[in-house]
Amino acid sequence: MLRSTCRVLLFVAAVSSVATARQQPLPPRATPGAASQEEVTLLVNGYAFLAQGNHQQAFEKASEARGRFPRSVAVLTFAIEVEIARGGAKAGLDEYERWLGGRTLEEPAMLRRIAIASLREFVAQTQDGISRDAALWALVDDGDAGAYTEVFQNAQTQDTGALRRLAARGDERAVGALIDGGLMKMRTPNALATIVSLGDSRSPRVIEPLTRKLTDPEPGIRGTAAEALAKAGGPAMIARIKPLLTDERSFVRASAAGALFRLNDFSGMTVLQELLDSDIAKGRLRAVQLMASRPDAAWQNTVRGLLQNSDPQTRLEAAQLLVEHDPEAARGTLEGLANDPNPSIRQDATRHLASDLKAPFPTLRRLMRHEDWLTRVNAAASITTLTR
Repeated sequence: MLRSTCRVLLFVAAVSSVATARQQPLPPRATPGAASQEEVTLLVNGYAFLAQGNHQQAFEKASEARGRFPRSVAVLTFAIEVEIARGGAKAGLDEYERWLGGRTLEEPAMLRRIAIASLREFVAQTQDGISRDAALWALVDDGDAGAYTEVFQNAQTQDTGALRRLAARGDERAVGALIDGGLMKMRTPNALATIVSLGDSRSPRVIEPLTRKLTDPEPGIRGTAAEALAKAGGPAMIARIKPLLTDERSFVRASAAGALFRLNDFSGMTVLQELLDSDIAKGRLRAVQLMASRPDAAWQNTVRGLLQNSDPQTRLEAAQLLVEHDPEAARGTLEGLANDPNPSIRQDATRHLASDLKAPFPTLRRLMRHEDWLTRVNAAASITTLTR
C-alpha cells in the first residue's frame, strides 16, 4: 500500500513538473543576424577581465576572438579597448590599422574612440600646457561634462583665457565676467582678444561696451571693436561703425570697411579696393581677410593668387582662408609648407592640416602620430568633430 502511494505521488509530481515547465516561457530564439553564442561568450568573458584590470587575460581573449571572428566590429571594438587600456591611444590606433589592412572604407566610430582616448591622455599630462589646453577644449566642444566642469572652475578663478573661450561660445556668465571684471580696460593683447571673444559671443550685452571702444585712443582697439560690433550687433551697428571710415589710422579705416562689408554696406569699398590693388601682398591678404564673409569667385581667385606668393607666411594665411572653399588647393599649399625650411612655418602648416575638417581619415590618422603634440591634438579634435 505504501509503495502504491509513493508511486502515485511520484507520478503526480512528475506531471506537475511537466505542467509547470510548459507554463515557463522558452528563452527567445536568436534572430538570424545576431552574434553567435560563442562570440558573445568570448566578449563577455573578455570584458569581465578588462573590468577587473586583468589586461593580460583580456588580451588573450581579444586575440582568440580576433582569430575566430576576424571581421567582427564587436570584436574590433573590444580589441581596441584592450589595447588602449594596455598601451594608450597609440596602441589602439595600431590595433585599428592592423584590422584595417588594405581596406579603404574606414570605421569612424573606432577612430572616434581612439581620438577621445588621445585627447584624454593629453589632458592628463602636465608637460605641455598648450597641448593640454587644446585637448581640454576639444573635449568641451564634444560635450564632455568633466572637461566643461574643469573649464568652468578655471573661469571662476578668473582665468582670462577660459573666460574668453567660454564667452566666444555664447556663455552669458563668461560674457558678464569679461564686461564687469575690468578686462575691457586692459592695454595689452589680452584686451584685443577679449574684444574678439565678446564679438563672437553675439550677446546683446556686449553692444554698449564695444561701442565705447570705438573711441578708444588705441587704434588697434578701435578697429577690433568695429569688427566685433559687426558680428554681435548686425545691421543696426552700421551707423556706429561708419564714422571710422575717416579715422586717421589706415588700420582702423580698413577694419571699419571690412565690418561694414560684412553687414552688406559697401560704403567702405574704396578702402578695400585700395588694399586689393596693393603691390604689397600683405595688403591684398588683409583685404581678403576683411572680405571673407562673401567668398565669391573673385575673392577666391585673389586668394589663389596669394598661394603663389614668395612669402611662406602669406601662403600659409591664404591657405587657411581657402581651405573651406577649395580644399584641394589649400591642402596642397599646406603640405608644401609642411616641408618649409622655417621650422615655425612647418609646424603651423602641419597643425592647420590636422585641423582641416575636410581632410580624409588616412591623413588625420597619420597626423595623430606626428611628433608635434599640438598637431596630434588637432587631428584627434578633427576626428571627434567629423564623427559627432
